[in-house]
Amino acid sequence: MKKSFLLLLFPLILIKIDAQKPELILPVGHILHASDAIYSPDERFVLTASRSDNTAKLWESVSGKLFRTFYSMNGFTSLSFSPDGQTIMMTTDYTDVTLWETLTGKLLHTLRERDFVNSASFNSHGDLAMTSTNHEIKIWDTKSGKLVQSLSDTSKISLPAFLSNENLVFYVSGNSGRMWNRSENTSRQLFNKSEYIFSCKFIDNETKILVGGLKHVELYDRNTGVILSTCRKRICS
Repeated sequence: MKKSFLLLLFPLILIKIDAQKPELILPVGHILHASDAIYSPDERFVLTASRSDNTAKLWESVSGKLFRTFYSMNGFTSLSFSPDGQTIMMTTDYTDVTLWETLTGKLLHTLRERDFVNSASFNSHGDLAMTSTNHEIKIWDTKSGKLVQSLSDTSKISLPAFLSNENLVFYVSGNSGRMWNRSENTSRQLFNKSEYIFSCKFIDNETKILVGGLKHVELYDRNTGVILSTCRKRICS
């Protein structure tokens, strides 16, 4: 059986690619560029968003037909589906994060932030949502829309992520990697780099952290913070 997938191009066009030749399914409509585009977990839908026309559009991935349009007073910037695909979380150019029911398009909750939102994600069960601004991480109950817990930091926060033990949240604070223990409501430093951090990825059952910086990629032991190996450009040790 030939496998097919959807490519999102600029201007936004859905194209079906198979083993023989590309086939245009349907040109789709945002006024200008799309700011984000994702598949639903079951790949039934493709969700696109645009800052330019203040809409997000839900498309049937097989037929290319528009299923639903979501509207905002401010442009949508990023999108995420809950693990079961029943809820969509969207951030905007303003301080709001919105939760929507996927099939009905019903607005479930608006999570009010005090600053521009840099990231928003679900936990693995979909019952919690995590949002982050420059100096704060918040955990929300997705059923009620109520704030559960928050953490502030004087340095700029980036790359927050739930671990498999969802009482633990990893985040970058300035040039340091830190772990927030939600049960104890404490935060400790795991490592510190001398350069800006672009990416972090846990590997080997979350015992090690691969950290990408401006010039170096380093592998850290999660428990001790010891550097296990370093790569600079094409030279690794």
